[in-house]
Formats: sequence, C-alpha cells, structure tokens
Amino acid sequence: MGTNSRNRTLVGFVLFIGLILMLSFALMMNGCKKNGNPISGDQPSQFFYGRVVDSQGNPLEGCGVHYIDTYTTSPLAKIGTSSSFDSINFTLSRRSNVTIRILRWFTRDTIETVVDDSLDAGYHAIAFDDTKLTNGIYLYESKIDTLLVESRFNRITTDISLLVNTTPLATTNSSGSFKLPYGIFGFGLPWDQSGNGPVVTVYVSHTIQMVVYKPGYLTTTKTITIDEANSAIQTFTLAKQ
Repeated sequence: MGTNSRNRTLVGFVLFIGLILMLSFALMMNGCKKNGNPISGDQPSQFFYGRVVDSQGNPLEGCGVHYIDTYTTSPLAKIGTSSSFDSINFTLSRRSNVTIRILRWFTRDTIETVVDDSLDAGYHAIAFDDTKLTNGIYLYESKIDTLLVESRFNRITTDISLLVNTTPLATTNSSGSFKLPYGIFGFGLPWDQSGNGPVVTVYVSHTIQMVVYKPGYLTTTKTITIDEANSAIQTFTLAKQ
C-alpha cells in the first residue's frame, strides 16, 4: 500500500472515531436533559388548550383560569412527598443565608420569594398568607447556606367566589386562548388525608373542574376528564352579567 493510500486510510479512521465520539456525547447530553428534578417530573408533555369567548363568539382577553381538582383512592401514584403549612417555622444553629421560595409545581415558576436574607441563629417564625394562591400544587423550596430542601403542598378551596379573587393559574391572551401543561395538575400524586378518622392516602384524579372568570361576566365552570395520551381542547363561553 502506498504512502498516500495509508494516509487516506488513517484520516478516514480518525474521522470515523471522531464521529462516534460526537454521537456518544450527543446521546449523553440528551439523556442528561431528560433527568430533571424528580420532585417536579418531566412528563407528560401534552397540554390543555382553552379558548374563552363571549355570547357572540368574540374572544375575551384577560380572563382568569382556575380549577378545582378531585381525588381518587386508586393506587396508581407517582413518587413524591407531601406537606402542608400555614406558617414557616425553622431553627438555625448559626447565622445563615436563608432563601425560601414558593414555586409552581412542574413548571417551577417562582410564585413568591418569602425570605432572602442573612438570619441570626435561633428560632424563626415567618407568616405566609396562602389565601392569594389559586388552587393547585406548589413547591416549598428552602435553602439554608448550601443545603437545599424541597417539599410540596396543595392549595384547595371549593368556594368559587373566593377562588376567582386569587391570582389565576393562567390568563387568556388577545385571542382568548390559554395553554396549560398536564404536568401542572399533578395527576396521580399522593396526598394523605386524615379528617376525623385514620389517615387515608388519596391521589389526584384526571377529572378536574375548570373555572373561568372575568369581571363583568358570569363565572363559568366545566368538569373535564383528561386523557394524558392526548391534548385537550375546550371552549368556554362567558355571558355578560
């Protein structure tokens, strides 16, 4: 074999190895992107699409979208931990940098930064008003120096007159439309309910009651059962008061 032929063979081999390494790196990076925070989850990818119109079919902008979830005793649940609170209490062994945030479940949008300060050692009790939160699942994120802890809690009210005065889950745009990822509803997540008897574990069902509100219009509600394998498309009509 001549020198030029051997050089071409060597160059081809190097290019082949380079291509294999590039493909391996791409696959590795793709796998890393799928490994999100386990408490929030990365699936499903389907969406709830909604459109709000008036009695004449004209799109309504600025409508607040809320929902009321339901529960089932089905054992088909996702892994997770749950907590609920009406105040934030903690003790520091030394002066520490403390950041406490309330995040939207799944999307991890910051709803409120409750604390972001350097606090002295000792017991701390911080009031948190959750009445402005619409129904839904939230993350409580606490970072003390380098220690980060997350847990989830849910906000539930069945009083629609109170619900529509909270910050909505979504607001319709100029075409009267909104979009919500299914993951935000937390279908299948477990919660412990005690009531007056023993603790019972229930799970978020796929049936929800959507609530749409705009000042000057009658509030409309619609009960919907979600099939996570397909996107849902619903139209809501608001009548003038």
